[in-house]
Amino acid sequence: MQRKLMIFAAIGAFVASSAIAQEINSTAQENFAVANENIESRKTIVFNMTYDGYPPYMICNKDREISCGIMYDVFTTIMSRLGFSVETIHVPKKRENDFFLSGKLDAHAMAKEWVKNPEDYVFSDPILKIRNLIFSNVKHPVEFSKIEDLFNKKAITNLGFIYPPLTPFFNNGSINRVDAIGEKSMLKMLLYERGDFAIVNEHVGMWLIKENKWQNKFKISGLDITNYDYRIMFAKKFERIIPQFNKELEEMRESGDLDKIISGYIGL
Repeated sequence: MQRKLMIFAAIGAFVASSAIAQEINSTAQENFAVANENIESRKTIVFNMTYDGYPPYMICNKDREISCGIMYDVFTTIMSRLGFSVETIHVPKKRENDFFLSGKLDAHAMAKEWVKNPEDYVFSDPILKIRNLIFSNVKHPVEFSKIEDLFNKKAITNLGFIYPPLTPFFNNGSINRVDAIGEKSMLKMLLYERGDFAIVNEHVGMWLIKENKWQNKFKISGLDITNYDYRIMFAKKFERIIPQFNKELEEMRESGDLDKIISGYIGL
């Protein structure tokens, strides 16, 4: 009799645990469905323009009332086609992760390689390639086909930036590194011949040349120092729209609309 009671108790415990597991699974599915339903019903997505913008990718006026830029234009075009309106905010770099975690930020232009925990987000296909090139003054052009071409020269670099292929040569003194704050200051230093070359983002450099009427003042290398795929990084709750986003992106690429947006900012 005692053995039968133990068996019945075990069966009862199994049934109860199974019911609890089913309830938990059902609750999780309901929560996921509610999250997706909220995304679909809200139809607004919050995009980070960064604290001060990042021309020509994200550009905003002094009062932050008007937004534009390559990445902003591509993002808003695609999201509009998907039925979303875009709200912009300006989040300092150190607080971006906190804003994502709190749900205050939904999307941000980013390369996977720049994110410490990329598995916590979902990414679009690459929109464009970010290439750091060698810019030099046309009065003293630097011919760059291999790293050794930069030895015994002064490199103007962006403060806080890391250039992995050149790091050993900065450390051993083969290349002298001089930091400046921002690409505009870097190019000005080149114009004033305060360095032999500068390592500048291709699109940023082209945009600055266009904006400041610096045409024909710099030699720009064809070979890059580093290159990264620039994408849109989304909060994971937007995972289901990624295939649609990528499809629209591919259509923009094939139609030439993507190239038109890029050339509109850098003057190609």
